[in-house]
Order: sequence, then C-alpha cells, then structure tokens
Amino acid sequence: MSDIVDKIHADHRKFSSLLSRLEEQIDVFARGERPDFDLIRDIVDFLRVWPARCHHPREEALLRLLERKAPEALREAGDLRREHERLAAQLANVADGLASILMEVEIARDTFVAMARNFIARQKDHLAVEETVMLPLARERLPKADLERLAAEVVLPEECGSLKRYERLLETADGGG
Repeated sequence: MSDIVDKIHADHRKFSSLLSRLEEQIDVFARGERPDFDLIRDIVDFLRVWPARCHHPREEALLRLLERKAPEALREAGDLRREHERLAAQLANVADGLASILMEVEIARDTFVAMARNFIARQKDHLAVEETVMLPLARERLPKADLERLAAEVVLPEECGSLKRYERLLETADGGG
C-alpha cells in the first residue's frame, strides 16, 4: 500500500520535471528566441491549480500529524504553509507577465525572465526542503501504519483523478514524452 509520503514524493517528481521544462522554455525566451508559449501557459496553469487542490491537502494532513507527534523536529522545515502562499503569489505574477506577453502588451523580456527564474529557483528550493527535511522526518518519526492511514483518509476533489486538461503535460512529466 502506498503511503502519504510516497504520494507526496511522486507529486514532487512531477513538479520538478515540469519546472525543468519551464526553465528550458524561459531560457529559450531569454536568448531572444520564440519559446513554446502554449507549453509555458500549460505548466503555469497547472502549477497554479493542481497543487493547491490536489497536492497541498496531502501535505497539510502530514504537517498536522507531524505537529501533533513531532513538533520540535518540524522547526527545521521552516514555515511551509507560508512558503506555499508566497510561491502562489509569485506564480500569479509570472502568470500575469505571461498574459501580458501573449496579449502583446509591452513587458520587458528581462523582467519576465527574472520573475520566472526567481519563481523556478524558489519553488525548487521549497521542494528540496520538503524532500530533505519534511518527508524524511515523517518516515523517521511516524509509524508506517499512520502514513498509510493518512493517505487513505485524505479525500481529494474528484477532479484530481481526472486531469484530462493536463494529461499531455503529466505524461511527459512522468517520462513518457
């Protein structure tokens, strides 16, 4: 049986792959070439919608359990909830910049590239903290049965199981493309 740490880790692998693809497209744009704006938009849209609805509920449940059973150890992870909010705000700015570009509203290329690169770096750092601090802490401090039970208890919206809109994106994030 897959536990909640396994599920969170699998999501993180997808996010990392998508961030790498986004970074590649931003590098193309930074060189003055034309990136795949559809791909950029799809990745940004996915990262704005899916984590909040389908990933963060799992992390939130795990954080609550860790707070109850190992609160002192969580200090090392920092304020992950607040970082989720900061990243969402930063990604909204990237999305606004992208919308301006797509509508051919003047925005300096360097400004957009810097916003996007800053978001990507910060998101990668955030994932690294979760992968190197929070998830190992959960494995060390919580019984496997608790992690399995938590995975079964977290009820995600129905849309999380049917992501037709993002199917192409996720297939390639899983190594299929």
